[in-house]
Amino acid sequence: MSAFTEVQPQPLSKATRFPLMANRPCDGGHITPFLALYRQGVRIFHIDATCTEDIYHPELRAWVQPDKFDYSAQEAYWHKLLAQCPEARFCLRLYVGTPPWWDKMHPMELQRYADGRSEHSFQRTERKTVPSLASEVWLKDAVRSVERFVKWLESSGWAEKIWGLFLCYGITWEWGLLGCDDSLDYSEPMRLRFRRGLHEIYQTDEALREAWGDSTVSLASAEIPGPDARMCGDGDFRVFPRDRPAFDFQRCLSAVNVDYLLALAKTVRDHAGKRYILGAFYGYTLSAREHNKFLGRHGPGGLQGGHHALARVLESGLFDFLGSPYIYVNRDLADGVLIEHLPLHSVQAHGLHVYLENDLWSFTTPPPPQAEISMGHTTTRDDSIAHQRLALAQALSRGTSFWWTELTDWFGPYAENFSDPALLEAIGRHVRAYAQVTGQRPASSQTRNQIALVLDEESIDALALGSKLFLREVYQQLPAWSWCGAPFDVWLASDATAATMAHYRLVYVFAPYLGEVRRTALAQAICNS
Repeated sequence: MSAFTEVQPQPLSKATRFPLMANRPCDGGHITPFLALYRQGVRIFHIDATCTEDIYHPELRAWVQPDKFDYSAQEAYWHKLLAQCPEARFCLRLYVGTPPWWDKMHPMELQRYADGRSEHSFQRTERKTVPSLASEVWLKDAVRSVERFVKWLESSGWAEKIWGLFLCYGITWEWGLLGCDDSLDYSEPMRLRFRRGLHEIYQTDEALREAWGDSTVSLASAEIPGPDARMCGDGDFRVFPRDRPAFDFQRCLSAVNVDYLLALAKTVRDHAGKRYILGAFYGYTLSAREHNKFLGRHGPGGLQGGHHALARVLESGLFDFLGSPYIYVNRDLADGVLIEHLPLHSVQAHGLHVYLENDLWSFTTPPPPQAEISMGHTTTRDDSIAHQRLALAQALSRGTSFWWTELTDWFGPYAENFSDPALLEAIGRHVRAYAQVTGQRPASSQTRNQIALVLDEESIDALALGSKLFLREVYQQLPAWSWCGAPFDVWLASDATAATMAHYRLVYVFAPYLGEVRRTALAQAICNS
């Protein structure tokens, strides 16, 4: 290992409270990526953990029996990392899922599909069942498990080594609803939750009947629309009132997803206060590209993955940061783009930081398996270094951070991404440059560009599930927007005000479904000078 140059990082200050990190999916074996980046000055390790069950890493199971918790498998992994990287601290990627025995004990609380079954296959796991996120039984158990874990961190002494908690659930930790490549969730807990949501929206049977165009429906009898109704649309758009039940249920899926996330986050804050930096993957508004089987099994889950209630997360005040991989539309060095799935400027305007998952593939690894997404593979040492330099420049100019991720053995066979001495020395320079620049920059600094992209969450849910309008009009255009000569900012429509829009010269709005009041307010915010 003498070819590596070990460097010492600058100590964390308030201005650099969101440092660069290292990560790879836990396998209990390959720790060389952590060691390689540690030798270049990285001191925060973003690692997998669970207070209950991580369906992708059952070897970490913490809730082993109804009355027994055992964190020893995780502790063994942590000790293994610290033995070679003693100054490291951890950001725990805390998956909060049900153990298999819980599913067997609570069959009526499981997620169900249109044909009544509760079993479904998921990627990268042998699990076939998951809880309905509308289950109050599971929510209570999940909250108690998070509370117990946070208290254990403190009593065991591990709290001193924990930098942050990164709350996770769903597809690959990213909160996409598991099974959303199918038609979900027809469980009794979800039916009751849907009706409660309708009551909050419509208040009376008369208002619901008018909105749905159905003189027989009531708040007490409304059913989750069937698969055909949920797929229905007139071209790209749902037609109201015919398709309003499907629209309302789309909104319900996002609401339930965020209910669960916020309940877990509140539990951490209630029992640990501000001791830990708190984050999550959520709010992949830019990647709401379409509904298909691939997207329903990977990442945010496509149009019905439950990612369209970001405004509630931002307004909750519970989080310090949100995370996202680089968007997968095109990551190539020559003409691609390394930006987040999130509406960055809305997140920052609410006082949250953004971390990106730097999972670019270097020249020392074979090309990743063919998929419907761009992974960002480079084939020469110079290009790999240039790609990492671009990632650093993006972080510094956009006020974000990132963690380096080794994804081989997760996609394809294991092959070390961080093994070339020249690439590692370049990364070491990036670590020092990031600490120096962010240590001198005011914490509230934010870029001010001339182009804005404004996205309306409700309008995305108003798209027919068969629609590819967002794919064509937004997702596939991102590289072009990035290279058009003036960097662009992304906002939620709910954050578009006269103040936030004042300095933009060009605003592109994706908000095809707006009532007259909201349309007028948005027009006044944008056309204010």
